Amino acid sequence: MTLRIDQVKDVGHPHVQAAARLLEDTFPEWERESMEVFWADLRAGRGLELWILTDDADQFLGFARGCALPEVWRAWIVHLALDPTRRGQGHGQAFLSLVQDHLCERIPNFEGLYLEVERVEDSTGEQESIARQKRLAFFAKLGARVVTTGYVQPPSQPGQPAVPLNLLFWGETVDSDHQLVLDFYQTAFQFDEGHPHVRMALAQVIDST
Repeated sequence: MTLRIDQVKDVGHPHVQAAARLLEDTFPEWERESMEVFWADLRAGRGLELWILTDDADQFLGFARGCALPEVWRAWIVHLALDPTRRGQGHGQAFLSLVQDHLCERIPNFEGLYLEVERVEDSTGEQESIARQKRLAFFAKLGARVVTTGYVQPPSQPGQPAVPLNLLFWGETVDSDHQLVLDFYQTAFQFDEGHPHVRMALAQVIDST
């Protein structure tokens, strides 16, 4: 099977409705913007980039959303989801590799991807804990590593809380994890080292060198 990705440019894309449904079904409101904002941003050509994964029969397999951070030669994947009927078939790893290849062509001296995964310790039950451990294991198998367990994502929409997550990095860089955290917050959110979220993330950096 041949897989391919396509960047969505407008609301007329044939698979954008499927991606929107999967976004709404997969991610709770505190981990994404409202669907009204999602559609408004897409119509206006702003917000996160959206990539669709399809097979050689043009069947929808999943989506990823993120943004390029060319100032630090990296990119940030915010959301990644596969159609439930397509999971467990190796498509997730292939999808991320295709997205990485796409970004590598766009960003000179590209180093890799920032990724985020829920923290196991914040699970509300055994089933959720197991699911989060599996997601961490998936990224570890891919070669990604946890940079900090103290990453806090600012609220995605008004009235929602900030979200504690693991921040991961997949790629090759000479920078320390401390610098990776600083670069990420500066370019993704324009937060400097004195911001409370940044201080918390730095306090729980895995590699403190």
